[in-house]
Amino acid sequence: MIEQPRTIRSLGVSLMVVVLAAVTLAACTLPRPGPRPTPTPPFPSISSPAVLRFPAESARVIPDQPTMVPGQIILKLNTQPALQALNARPEADGIIAVGVPGIDSLNRQFGVTALDPLVKPLAQASGETVQSFVARQPELLGLYVASFDPQHDPNAVASAYQAEPSVIFAEPNYYAYVSDQPTAPPALTPNDPYFSFQWDMPLIQVPEAWDVSTGQGVLVAVLDTGIAYETFDVYQQAPDLSNTHFMPGYDFINNDQHANDDEGHGTHVAGTIAQSTNNNQGVSGVAFGATLLPVKVLDSRGQGSYDTIAQGIIYAADRRAKVINMSLSGQAGSSALAEAINYATRKGALVVAAAGNSGGAVEYPAAYDSVLAVGSVGFNRNRVGYSNFGPQIELVAPGGDTDADLNGDGHPDGILQQTFRGSVTNFGFYFYEGTSMAAPHVSGVAALLFARNPAATAGQVRQVLQSTALDLGPAGRDNEYGYGLVQAADALTAIGGGPSPATPTPPPTATATPAPPGATPSPTPVVPPPPTPTPTPGPVSGNLIVNGGFESDEGWTFSLTRWPGSYSSDVVHSGARSARLGIVDGPDRYSYSSVWQSVTIPADARRVTLTYWVYPMSDDTFPIDLQLVLVLDEHFRVISYAERTLSDSRQWIQRSYDMTPFAGRTVTVYFGVVNRGSTGKTSAMYVDDVTLTFER
Repeated sequence: MIEQPRTIRSLGVSLMVVVLAAVTLAACTLPRPGPRPTPTPPFPSISSPAVLRFPAESARVIPDQPTMVPGQIILKLNTQPALQALNARPEADGIIAVGVPGIDSLNRQFGVTALDPLVKPLAQASGETVQSFVARQPELLGLYVASFDPQHDPNAVASAYQAEPSVIFAEPNYYAYVSDQPTAPPALTPNDPYFSFQWDMPLIQVPEAWDVSTGQGVLVAVLDTGIAYETFDVYQQAPDLSNTHFMPGYDFINNDQHANDDEGHGTHVAGTIAQSTNNNQGVSGVAFGATLLPVKVLDSRGQGSYDTIAQGIIYAADRRAKVINMSLSGQAGSSALAEAINYATRKGALVVAAAGNSGGAVEYPAAYDSVLAVGSVGFNRNRVGYSNFGPQIELVAPGGDTDADLNGDGHPDGILQQTFRGSVTNFGFYFYEGTSMAAPHVSGVAALLFARNPAATAGQVRQVLQSTALDLGPAGRDNEYGYGLVQAADALTAIGGGPSPATPTPPPTATATPAPPGATPSPTPVVPPPPTPTPTPGPVSGNLIVNGGFESDEGWTFSLTRWPGSYSSDVVHSGARSARLGIVDGPDRYSYSSVWQSVTIPADARRVTLTYWVYPMSDDTFPIDLQLVLVLDEHFRVISYAERTLSDSRQWIQRSYDMTPFAGRTVTVYFGVVNRGSTGKTSAMYVDDVTLTFER
């Protein structure tokens, strides 16, 4: 749900106070303005320390807001009634007649004056008729929004239609809301870089990830209040989005081609995903090389109905968005919403949603199994009290806590991005908090992974995000943190594929043509590392590892990271060389390195054993740093942990691992060290004399 700001308590003496009236919600509730000259944005100019007040505002919690649209329900009709309804017309008294006696009787009972196909705005956005649209997408036939006399209870109306045999389901048209809590802007000058205030980026390894991927070429749909992405009418592009790539989107609130933001929430969310970066102004975004698809499904109050959100999901899926971010939530489940999400997942999209800010159960759409639900943590990696939790939570990410300054930078620990308050051109840099802010961090990391390995599926990206998350709370997956805190660099190491260039390509032109909604995506294939050829039947035993002693340069691949591993003669078990992973001398402020080799295990092998020697060294603690021995599948996903430990034995240790369950598969044997740099202390490992033996 989109929530209004919760009450901001005292932030201490470091912030003196003045009144900033423009921050109030009322100033953000704007009607759709008519044409007038585009004004110059009034940038704040602060040459001396500002005195700020963080105004106390009531939280936008769902119980304080209407939960359903008055006078509307969503229903799905069986095929024949659905086809008839496409040509339904009002009778003399204005009541809609379909030609199905049971439905027509209910229409008259409740005063139904409109029965609109849910896909009608989608057809308009595609420039075609409703009939041709549903002919291409027959699974969407039958979804209608019925408008009736608002004096009737939507629950009672839905129940009456649900009992009609021609109706598959009927339900109220619920509202969802943004899941943020904005505060006032900090005392910052917009033309200066403020990356130092973005504590959230290092917390999830984003700076290290940029060495490998920037999200280039990946389309991320932002379903929200719109984005300040263009200069049009009274709107202006946010200055710190000037180098961000955009694909033309759609406004399902006003049914036009301009998905401009009139609330501010969507621009802030979009900034976390792909704020222009390295442009000498403002702040950074997680996947600044990605392309954003603005889809406006929430109005200037941060409120949107489920039918509109479903339309936005279908629209994004038809344009082949790889990631769909929804920083919004509502209390009720919905068959129509679920069908739209399933449609998107079948099209190959990874759907990410905020868990909600009521501190209770995970809300919708995040509560659906097909959606990656994201909760919120603060600077200390603890769940923030507003963040919803439960068995549906999959990952957590920085969402901010504006009641704290745990990093001691003199400002609240919110998530800092550029947006506007009060006027659609009054841009500034604002700290927000909420699961709305957490979800786009995960969407941005997912974009990095898709760019790194364009052949990866949404399911594979989701699994890598889970398996590489930093475990928080009780060991293993739990209901408060899910699999843990998303880790960008670790996930990139696990996803494999070819490196993405660090320099974004020029943005697409405004005349870019979206992919045809029915087309099959054709991602650029990434050639995986060549596996060792399958041994021909004959030998009853053998060793599948090439150059297990690291004496030559054959067989092994060192991952291309900022501090890659290498061959070493400093510490060896036998021969002249071993593999060194990690920084063994000097402070380590963050590194991860790995070496790996892919093999194909004979299908008829009755026993397969991985044997290796390691020389672990560490001055830090588990699980902050990790020494890893993994088994990856043919898609470079973790399928088994041989080791996930941290040792400072500083002596050679022989270990073995049963690989028999993987007979007949191509797998990757992976050795890696992750040093998260929180202390600067050493964590490293030498590897030598690796064998993978089989017996038939």
